[in-house]
Amino acid sequence: MANPQPKQPSFGMVTNGDDILFVKLVQKSQRNYALSRVFALFTSSREIYSALQVLKRIGQVIRNGLI
Repeated sequence: MANPQPKQPSFGMVTNGDDILFVKLVQKSQRNYALSRVFALFTSSREIYSALQVLKRIGQVIRNGLI
């Protein structure tokens, strides 16, 4: 993954239109990936709110430099 600041984690979101998966990449001596659970938006109406909370938190972390 392209990251202008490789010492900082990279965040990503993967979707197929129905499901959402969040990815975090930490690049140290080797690359370490962390995966969220799958948010199935059409399974439960609450899933969209959970996914939006994750996006909101990622935005806060990036904006405030908490990483």
